[in-house]
Amino acid sequence: MPPKLDAMQFQNRIIKEVLSENREATERICHLANMSNTANTRHQTRAATRSMLAKLYTNMSFFGDNLKKISGFQTLSGQILEKDVLHAWRSFFEPTRALMKLPLGDFVAARMFLYLASAFIYEPAPLYEFCTELDDALLEPLTRIWAASDNCESYDWVFTEYLIEGLSKTGNSAKEKEKWFGFAQVLSLKELTELGGIKGERFYYKDRYDGGGYELYTGPKPRWDCDEDDEDMDGYLWTASGSDGPIRGEIHYRLLRDDGYRHGCRKISVLRRSRQFCFDARQITEATIGKQEHELLNTICLRHGIPSELQLQILSYLEYREPFPYLQKLDIAAAYLPFPTVGERCLSCEGCENDSTLKRTCPQSSLYIWNLALRRFHVFHKNSFRAWALCANIGDCPGHHECDNWAVAKDPEFTLYLDALAAKGNNEFISLDQVGLGPVKQIRLDDWVDSADRWYNLFWRHLAFKDSKDDLVMIGGLGGIRDSMLHGRVLTGAWEGMCPFNNRADDSEAGIETVPAQWALGRNLLAQTGGKRDKGIALVARFMPMVPSKNGSGPYLRTLVGLLKAWPHGADVIDSGYRRRLAMYETMV
Repeated sequence: MPPKLDAMQFQNRIIKEVLSENREATERICHLANMSNTANTRHQTRAATRSMLAKLYTNMSFFGDNLKKISGFQTLSGQILEKDVLHAWRSFFEPTRALMKLPLGDFVAARMFLYLASAFIYEPAPLYEFCTELDDALLEPLTRIWAASDNCESYDWVFTEYLIEGLSKTGNSAKEKEKWFGFAQVLSLKELTELGGIKGERFYYKDRYDGGGYELYTGPKPRWDCDEDDEDMDGYLWTASGSDGPIRGEIHYRLLRDDGYRHGCRKISVLRRSRQFCFDARQITEATIGKQEHELLNTICLRHGIPSELQLQILSYLEYREPFPYLQKLDIAAAYLPFPTVGERCLSCEGCENDSTLKRTCPQSSLYIWNLALRRFHVFHKNSFRAWALCANIGDCPGHHECDNWAVAKDPEFTLYLDALAAKGNNEFISLDQVGLGPVKQIRLDDWVDSADRWYNLFWRHLAFKDSKDDLVMIGGLGGIRDSMLHGRVLTGAWEGMCPFNNRADDSEAGIETVPAQWALGRNLLAQTGGKRDKGIALVARFMPMVPSKNGSGPYLRTLVGLLKAWPHGADVIDSGYRRRLAMYETMV
């Protein structure tokens, strides 16, 4: 009997095999891409591509399934293993990106990235910045598909399950596994549709006071900005079935203190920007197709002399909604750029003093925050007080500023900065209010009851209404994006007088309801030295609300970078029950 392998030996063997398989897959895919485009080679390419997709799928299943068998990552040597595991996860990027060189490669590459996300969500692994990297990798084929679609891609195939054999908690029969394996080898949207591979989450409703069963909801996705009458839905009960798959995937975790106290459950969205990109595309697609239908109907009616009254009746069945005002002039394919690659050695300022402006504003040590509402990056540098300050550069910031006038000062400069950022590519831009990012027309209502009704309709509902609620919270709620950024909150309610459930007469906040701001998405790009990781120090970056600076440098995004040295050598930051370790927290919550 061969000797039993310990966790390190077993993991090293698994990782070595995964890396080898992915290297081989990359070489074969690149060879396929270089083959001449003839009828014979097209047939061979399709067959070989299916084989490569099956190979990648099997390799993901193999790695994830074996990763479960490894007992954990503890001790100093375990930290080295974490690097190797992360390297193995990243090794799937190269063959998947190579797929984009093939016919219909963007479609199959995007699906493979979704399979990779599904595998990563299911299995324990070090986090670091893999979520951001995977999100950026998926955005590449998604934006390419959009650019080639003439603004007519709804991405329904993204919002479905991407199940992997051995990693799913349900459906373990041989027939179901064979079906999953077949889905993984699909080469086109038509083929996937014919196989029934697009399902997603489905919503059902029934009359609250009727004894009948639930009916499938087939209407459009509810949107808060379309003045849709929510009162029609008040008398219904809702339920849901199915899943949208990894595009909505989250990693749940808890922070642990020295005394063993566990903080409340928190979560990280794995593909947050990709999901928002698909939501944006759906709104634009709905309007594009709707306009095309109206133009076609108008042409037919003119050609056949159909009376205008009848034409209007037909048009009533072809209603469509315009996209959110800010999206109407936004090139989303160009807007969703990947996170800048930083943290590397910079030769330009290597000889400069650490306190010099050139050194403090180096692009390799800057902080990049993605504004979900504006679909733009904010850049932050260290100012002369060693605090993070917002850079006023609207375009791609080159860094290495020679003087300290790069920081955004207090209002009105901050408002002008936001206006300029939102106006990029929109020659008709007037203000944030015009594009739907300003405050609502009436923030404070007459009494608490009216405010509570509005809160219920806009911020409380879930299931079919969840995306609408999240979208409104993302852009700042009732106060708009500027208010949310300045005050670090989302205004969800405001009324005259006191709340009947609040007995504190001296409470100055009695007339408002708020939740934490959710406009920003970022990752920590600093202090990524191997020494800190080797010592087992957990680096946790929590990006705090933007506030006016007391030293006159204007609004800046304060960051609390906790070097939790009290947690010795690889101590778990994540509750083992949630199967994650938080070495570098990369998203603002």
